[in-house]
Formats: sequence, structure tokens, C-alpha cells
Amino acid sequence: MSLALLLSFQAAAAAAAPVAPRDVRAVDFDLAKYRSDANQGVESLFACAPSPGPDIVVCGRRRGGAYPLGEMGRIFEYGPLRAETRIGGANLDAHVESFTFSNGMISKRLMVRLKLPF
Repeated sequence: MSLALLLSFQAAAAAAAPVAPRDVRAVDFDLAKYRSDANQGVESLFACAPSPGPDIVVCGRRRGGAYPLGEMGRIFEYGPLRAETRIGGANLDAHVESFTFSNGMISKRLMVRLKLPF
């Protein structure tokens, strides 16, 4: 890249005006206003009721219960990792090998393999 282009990028960048910090003491939030009756039970905490006034209420449910443990177990289960990708029509992978020589020395290798279909 030419030096003139790099200098023009630097000169064109203007510093943003500093943002004044917000006074958190002015925020009017009381959790007691948003709690439902304590005698109702746990299900009432997850109930989605319409909001009185201009408040925005966002409700949603997760599929398969509160936590998708089966799906997380499938994604994060232990197993062999494969470093393999497809580039155009070729497969590229990386793997390790070890070979023991007759004198007892062990050769550890990192191999990169490119497979081309023909």
C-alpha cells in the first residue's frame, strides 16, 4: 500500500466527541414494582403478562425445557477432533502421526494432507 494512502486514512479519521457520563442516581427503577404476588409459585415468575403503560415486555421460551442439555451434550462432548476443510474440489486436513524406530526412538509428526479427486 502506498504511503500517501495510509497517511490519508490517518488524516481522515476524526476523533469522536466525548460522551458525558450518565447520572445513575436519576434512574428510577424499583424491582418491587415488577414482582408478582409471592404466593403464586415458581411458574408465575416465567409468565408473560401484558405490560400496563409504555413499558416493553419481551417474552420467549426455550425449546426442550429450561436448558437444552441434550443439545449441549452433543455439541460439547469429548471425542476426536478433525482438522479438515474443503477448498474448491479438494480436501485439506491436518493430523499427527508417531512412528517407533527399531532402536526405540519415537518420531512425532504433524502431517498436512491434500486430496484431489481425479
